[in-house]
Amino acid sequence: MANTIQLKRSSTASDTPSASDLSVGELAVNTADAKLFTKHTDNSIKEIAASGGGSVASDDITAGDAAINLTTTSGNITIDAQGSDTDIIFKGTDSSTDITFLTMDGSASAATFETTVVFDPAGGSSAYAASIGETISFYRDVRLVAPGGSGSVDLIFDEGTYTTNLSHTDPASQNQTITLPDATGTVAVDESTGMTLNNGVIALKNGGTQSEVRLYCESSNAHYAGLKAPAHADFAGNVTSTLPSVTGTLIGTANADAPATTTSSSDADHVLINDGGVLKKITPTNLGIGGGGSSLTIQDEGSALSTAATTLNFVGAGVAATGTGATKTITIGETSNADTVDNKHVSVLSQSAYNALTPDSNTIYFITG
Repeated sequence: MANTIQLKRSSTASDTPSASDLSVGELAVNTADAKLFTKHTDNSIKEIAASGGGSVASDDITAGDAAINLTTTSGNITIDAQGSDTDIIFKGTDSSTDITFLTMDGSASAATFETTVVFDPAGGSSAYAASIGETISFYRDVRLVAPGGSGSVDLIFDEGTYTTNLSHTDPASQNQTITLPDATGTVAVDESTGMTLNNGVIALKNGGTQSEVRLYCESSNAHYAGLKAPAHADFAGNVTSTLPSVTGTLIGTANADAPATTTSSSDADHVLINDGGVLKKITPTNLGIGGGGSSLTIQDEGSALSTAATTLNFVGAGVAATGTGATKTITIGETSNADTVDNKHVSVLSQSAYNALTPDSNTIYFITG
């Protein structure tokens, strides 16, 4: 009669032997799960994996203690979570920290990277990158989400020595959209025909017309005030116009008559003059003009009277004063006595103006002080 050899066994599903149940190399079987176990020299229980034909349910694969490779010499490798509302999750461990790298969410139709994503299969090798020429295609929106869903988030292009950052901050009130132009080129910072901002200097270059900055009004942008560069032919070199350090309105050729009008030079605090390219100010008195308190020097045949005058009063039957503008004409006609005086004219002018002319014997000159 043949002898029957039976291994240590259990017919309870998911039951596994303990280290005290087996000796090293001894076998045990779970008949309900069709699993075979043995004891290793390190006193651990090992499951003996099936080989050859047949299959093992994925949820029956237990944790191993060595690296594994999932390879095929032909066909695809498909990981398919077929259950309702199921995800595919890629995890790893850093020391004792459990890390989730990628979650493929079936219900959201989204793949979420939960750590930094580095697209660098070459490991920094330029030769590999040149021979492969990697392209990553996104068929839906690419969303960079800041930690916590708010704050700033950057798209960083790292060339090794320097980086280019595209930065974004949390919008204050609504979603913002930046639309790229339907053209090839560099946006906003084109060195030849665009705008650059460098160390506080804004440079506006153009493709053949004078550069211009337009400042629009507050009512539906209906009007603008433009600041335009002079034409090329008008330049003798680069120029800089410095704005005043006080609040006010700039006066130009088209609005010089905008301020209130006065007919009294005493209203003027000073007059602006151009002294060899330097803007200077001078008082009306220094210019020899003025009204009200301005003085007038009266000379008697070249000798000034002891006191200055502010008013000249011409009296006599033969005196006539005419003129509605800045120039007044005093005509001295014949007198009622036997002596006669030829017609004379009176001229009021500054000393510098008097020095510059040839005196006329028919004119009486009054020099302002």
